Amino acid sequence: MILTALEAAGREAGAEGAQLAVRTDQPRLVDYYLACGYALAGDVMLTTPNPRSPEPTGMRKWFRRA
Repeated sequence: MILTALEAAGREAGAEGAQLAVRTDQPRLVDYYLACGYALAGDVMLTTPNPRSPEPTGMRKWFRRA
């Protein structure tokens, strides 16, 4: 419900899509977000990365234009 609401708010605000990053200790979330229409995106960059943590998996979902 939260993801759906956030995506709806993004669409309403005119966003072209959404991106996120999944921590390496949460690999099941990658499959979850893939099922929600997100795709792996190696160019997703965190604005505040943790230098002590492994690089997360970046994902992106483009919104369709009406």
